[in-house]
Amino acid sequence: EGNFLGFFAVDCRTFYSLAFRMVLAREETPSEQALKGLNHNVVRILTQFWNDASSAITLDTHGHCSRAQNMVTRARHVQEAKRVWADMIARIRPFTHQAYLKFFCFHPMYVAKTMERYECIIVDEAQDIPPCFLQFLYNIAYNGMCVFLVGDPSQQIYNFAGTASAFGTAPPFIEERVTIVDYFLTQSFRF
Repeated sequence: EGNFLGFFAVDCRTFYSLAFRMVLAREETPSEQALKGLNHNVVRILTQFWNDASSAITLDTHGHCSRAQNMVTRARHVQEAKRVWADMIARIRPFTHQAYLKFFCFHPMYVAKTMERYECIIVDEAQDIPPCFLQFLYNIAYNGMCVFLVGDPSQQIYNFAGTASAFGTAPPFIEERVTIVDYFLTQSFRF
């Protein structure tokens, strides 16, 4: 935190540190060990859910992540993934890094806390945003918060990890409520 040209305080955070600060208690530590012993198909379903913009684990949306051929087995994997997620939310099982980010992005209390704490959020490298965080940004922008996205869609390098580009088309509920302006750099000072 500090003074930015004497005008206002600036709090520089990553997506994860913003979520970590609000979701986890000081003594909590995210742990990938929370997934130890789970069926690999259940882990695939959870990983897909944590990375996408959906608000719930469903057979229709996440069942394909289970590589089981039998639909009954896929449904059982989805149910197990839902149970693990519920255990994390109830703090029975520790959050993983992806899980606390997802929880932060979809819990109305954290949307409200973020809007109370900050006047504006500036996101750099917006071409590589986890889809759940992009949905979070849409939600706070829809509710009137200033969101400023900076990035270059030609430099998206984390597609393999399931990131989304914030550039392109915004959902209709955003386009009808938020002013979207594109600015283009015409000169590079890099070289």
